[in-house]
Amino acid sequence: MSKKRSNIVVDNNIGSIERYYPDAKNIFAIQTLSELMLLNCEKILLFDFSRVNRNWEMMLINNSKKQKLRQSTTAKELLAINNMLFQINRDCIVNLNYLSTIENKTLRCLFFPPHDQIERKVSKRYFKNIRQRLEII
Repeated sequence: MSKKRSNIVVDNNIGSIERYYPDAKNIFAIQTLSELMLLNCEKILLFDFSRVNRNWEMMLINNSKKQKLRQSTTAKELLAINNMLFQINRDCIVNLNYLSTIENKTLRCLFFPPHDQIERKVSKRYFKNIRQRLEII
């Protein structure tokens, strides 16, 4: 059964897109300001909230320009796309597949190459949530 939330369709019924595209895994549809995009979660690096434009912006792993999402898109909707998406502060959601390090002292997030030039900070509140969610050795 698909759940439709404003402009993001999260498909809980495996097979709807896969029925037409057998090689599709974890494909979802997201409406940007300029187009409807069909994406695999692995193509998303992060989402940033723009306080100026009051909307979320999506950065893909190919480092193309950020895709602006509609203003009605919420963090809760973005997090529902995949369990590898995690909110690190009020204005940023990252794909944990690309997160390499969170420094204990500075709470600075570093990403795996070729995204190692991108930096974000985790808030103390969200760092506690990340630590609880991840299995730490």
